[in-house]
Amino acid sequence: MHALTTIAFCLAVGSAYPAVADPSAEFNAAFNGYREAVDASEFLKAAEYAEKTRQLGQEVYPDDARLQATLAWNHGFALSKAYYDGPAYETLKEARTLMSQAFGR
Repeated sequence: MHALTTIAFCLAVGSAYPAVADPSAEFNAAFNGYREAVDASEFLKAAEYAEKTRQLGQEVYPDDARLQATLAWNHGFALSKAYYDGPAYETLKEARTLMSQAFGR
């Protein structure tokens, strides 16, 4: 009985403290998911990965303007291929601005 109580306690404490995630590893996994989804022409899935990659990219690489611009373009591209025309247009407009700032005209 004591062993069972100890196991239950360990499980309860373990679930109370989530594992610390590695944002860099999450970024890489999301970016790889985006590339694989695009390669498979699964653009809705690619758009979801692209959005996650953008969020993580802002956290992991906040000062990399070129990366931010590229990630915005990837997101807009995937949205457009998934026929989300309104969100794609807005995202690609933002990407164009970011591209101009990061790369110049």
